[in-house]
Amino acid sequence: TAIIVALRCGRAPKEIIDFFKFPKATVYSIAKSFNESEDIEEGFLTPERKTPDRFGAKL
Repeated sequence: TAIIVALRCGRAPKEIIDFFKFPKATVYSIAKSFNESEDIEEGFLTPERKTPDRFGAKL
């Protein structure tokens, strides 16, 4: 749980490894799962736009 808390606070896996002295494989495995779950949550919270974005349109 300390790894997840640190990731939520924006810490990089390298910082977590150095600070907590956890094994690299453990931290990177949890970080990968964490990032994948964040991507899934983002998709639910921010659905794709159905109309074109007028700010990104070229003139």
